[in-house]
Amino acid sequence: MKLEQEAKKHVDKKRLVFEEGLLDHITWVEEFVDANLWESDELDIAKQHLTTTLLWAKRSAEMHGIK
Repeated sequence: MKLEQEAKKHVDKKRLVFEEGLLDHITWVEEFVDANLWESDELDIAKQHLTTTLLWAKRSAEMHGIK
């Protein structure tokens, strides 16, 4: 049983590191486009797609695991 708990802890830690890194990168991209593009409908759509990307990547990690 202890081995299973250690494996789960390892996988959970790996997923947490992935999600934190993903959020940092998505946030950086969002700040970059905000700083370099004028407010527009296209910018709003691009930022919505960033949010969608974040959510789909998290879902993929939950469903299929991290490499």
